[in-house]
Amino acid sequence: MERNKQDLDINQALSIYLGTANNLAACVDTLGNSLLIDARSMKVVNQLWNQN
Repeated sequence: MERNKQDLDINQALSIYLGTANNLAACVDTLGNSLLIDARSMKVVNQLWNQN
């Protein structure tokens, strides 16, 4: 398997809050950008990951 070197800026981050709602996730980054995404599929993947 070939690995690609990634240029990452360790001073930037993305925070994702799933909250208690079943359908939205709030995202905010260190640059001040924010967005809402459909979190239903994200929650399913998270639940499956935590079962293993």
